[in-house]
Amino acid sequence: RKETASQKLFQRALKSVNEWFYPKREKPKPAGVLERLTKSPHVIKRIVVIGVHGWFPNRVLQRVVGEPTGTSPRFVEKMDQAVRQFFSERYNITLPPDAIELMPLEGEGKIERRVEILYKALVESELGWKRKLGEADLVFVAAHSQGTPVSILLLARLIKEGLVDVTRQKVSVLAMAGISHGPFPALKSSLILKYFEADHARELFEFNNPDSEISRKYQDAMRQILGSGVRVIAVGSWYDQVVPLYSAVMHGYNHPNIYRGLYIDGADYTPDFLSHLVVYALKLRNAGLSDHDLAIHLSEPLAGNVYGFGTQGHSVIYEELNVYT
Repeated sequence: RKETASQKLFQRALKSVNEWFYPKREKPKPAGVLERLTKSPHVIKRIVVIGVHGWFPNRVLQRVVGEPTGTSPRFVEKMDQAVRQFFSERYNITLPPDAIELMPLEGEGKIERRVEILYKALVESELGWKRKLGEADLVFVAAHSQGTPVSILLLARLIKEGLVDVTRQKVSVLAMAGISHGPFPALKSSLILKYFEADHARELFEFNNPDSEISRKYQDAMRQILGSGVRVIAVGSWYDQVVPLYSAVMHGYNHPNIYRGLYIDGADYTPDFLSHLVVYALKLRNAGLSDHDLAIHLSEPLAGNVYGFGTQGHSVIYEELNVYT
């Protein structure tokens, strides 16, 4: 008897469940993000790392979302360390000091305003960033929070204008706790955001509506870069008090170039049913299967405390080196 499409899908899901609980010991370890990107017929000699920070919060919220000053340099320094460590451990290659060009971009405001500021900073840099970007063989973009939509729109513009050549260069975006579908909707009525934060913070809630103007521009940019072959690594954070899991892992986007991951602070990690269930949901998406909206349903129980108690998942994710590898 011929199987129906739904029966085939069920068998694939059942196989994934069995492999999760009873993994094959002889199966080699899956390639990490850096390994996937460096497997190329091209010789990689020059690498560019671009850092894009999140929104600049009022001091009242800095203890919640993290101190913004210096985070772009921190991102590129962490990525530089991760790349050098990867080449050293995997291929026994020590990259020369000038092999990696670090480009920490800084500038605050609403998303499209920031794209203009960062674009100008890059192309008009006295350090020759525009030329060095064009000469690179491998381009990494490391972004956090609001920096995710900013970096996606910026990268789409760079590709459109030919400043990044995806036919020759391998390009990847690391989105850490990115606001792809907005913050927790309940935060919109928070007194802290309502009375202390500026328009560029309130703009983030427009991503809760997929039909808003900024959401549509973001969707268009995502389609452009994914269609161009750019790889996007979306990493959510356990106990994130600002961004729900489904938003951080880009739940609404379905493309083989998106890889989803989860960061759990060591102090909070317990190998219990919930943590395994979340990881299983992400494994399903990475395998091209539906998680039946598990990421959405599990986001609320994984929310951190917005008033600063306990683990500050939104601001600790970018301190972990393993996130960059």
